[in-house]
Amino acid sequence: MNDIIVTQCHVDAWDYLLVRLTNVNAVSGVMGYFQARTGFETMYGFYDRTDGNGISKGLDRDGFIRDKKAYGIGAWDKWYDKQSLWNLSKRSGYAISSLEAQLELFTEELKGLTHAKLREALKHVDNPEDAAELMYTMYLPEENRDAKLHNDICEYAHLFYTHFVHPKHTVRYVEITNEEVWVRARPFFLSKKIGKANKGETYQHITTSQNGKWYSIYFNGQISWIATANGVVVEREETYGEHKDSYSA
Repeated sequence: MNDIIVTQCHVDAWDYLLVRLTNVNAVSGVMGYFQARTGFETMYGFYDRTDGNGISKGLDRDGFIRDKKAYGIGAWDKWYDKQSLWNLSKRSGYAISSLEAQLELFTEELKGLTHAKLREALKHVDNPEDAAELMYTMYLPEENRDAKLHNDICEYAHLFYTHFVHPKHTVRYVEITNEEVWVRARPFFLSKKIGKANKGETYQHITTSQNGKWYSIYFNGQISWIATANGVVVEREETYGEHKDSYSA
């Protein structure tokens, strides 16, 4: 399972892409792609152009465009991508190894005919995993595709979505092992509605029975009224909506 430490580079990239793509799912998928490809390292490939003392050997247009190395957060290695990046840098004044230049290259690519279908698909994608799939199948060069990279792009897309759109919060689970107590307690759980953090929406407690144990997912509620001998309280961090995958009303 991948994990990620969100840096200022990620925050800046999120803000930049959100303005241009306007779809949080699309932004999550795009960022998942860059994270999986290069770890969002804007200097990816450029480090090879230093001498033993870390001093840059310089960068000339022909050498940059014609070599076979991959550069930037997108690991761009095609001559036409690198030529576009070079021209964009000179035109905009952004350093060729800057986050701004490299994100601008990507957004300009979406405006072209080559990636027109990807652009339209990203506009309407409704979850980060589907956006990651689009980046894998419609943007990643076919020769670079493999199962691990595919999984990494999807996982990172989900992690970025979780961090920027639905951050973690504490959820309390009440497990009751005594059926008689559960019969008395269940109406209480079902009748309560707890405010949801997202735009004031509400929903009922989720209740279920598994292997003779009765559970209620109780969001930030007071549960001290349950006798300790009959109820076990478990807390864990999860994303809003995550419980729906394993519990049913």
